[in-house]
Amino acid sequence: MPSARSIAEIVASMQAVDPTSPRLTWYGPDGERVELSGRVLANWVIKATNLLVSEGEVGPGSVVVVDLPVHWRALVWSVAAWLAGAQVQLLDDGGSGPVHPDVVVTWRPSARPAEMGVDLSVAGTLVAVSLPALAMAFDGDLPSGAIDGAADLMTYPDVLIMPGVVDPDASALDDLEHERLVEWALGGVPPADDGPPLRVLLATHEPMLALRAGIGAWAHGGSLVLVGDGREAEALARVAQVENAML
Repeated sequence: MPSARSIAEIVASMQAVDPTSPRLTWYGPDGERVELSGRVLANWVIKATNLLVSEGEVGPGSVVVVDLPVHWRALVWSVAAWLAGAQVQLLDDGGSGPVHPDVVVTWRPSARPAEMGVDLSVAGTLVAVSLPALAMAFDGDLPSGAIDGAADLMTYPDVLIMPGVVDPDASALDDLEHERLVEWALGGVPPADDGPPLRVLLATHEPMLALRAGIGAWAHGGSLVLVGDGREAEALARVAQVENAML
């Protein structure tokens, strides 16, 4: 199967090609394991895209700050922002964002925007994301005007309300344009041989690496097993064996 060349093609492929097969398996702290089929992952991404467009007026030229650890929800919100045509800025604990992003997606809505120097009266939209694996609502106090990235997200349809027009020359990630985004990701994930779809295992604490591996694997029609809980090599080898994934 030829590789997808854009985020929109990747999402469409998840829905059309083996939609019940796993595309993202996430191992988190406390023994958490979440597996999303292609159809379910695409539905999450499309719901998040609809929320970003409707609530944050996100589109080409917009900046969406994703302040989340390595987590399946971080991949959903980042891909959703790209599907809407926006630039994604990933943050770690030492990172700082633009002063006036259009949307901030964070698991620390009470503290993090102020730490980044973000004036939410200007930034526009704050989305609070709960990290417990299958949380259906934010598990803390929401600041005034903040959007619940779980409960509110569920009210949006899983078909695109207003399909975005992506500017291929606009920035998608740092100095990377949208037209080069998938090509960049494919460079880190070789295609599978003439066998079962590619299944990649990645253990990392860096959201950028997780995104690149996910986009690269999905563009090839494969899946990602993402481990973000600091397992040792022997434990990772066991996960690879159980998941039938390559390290």
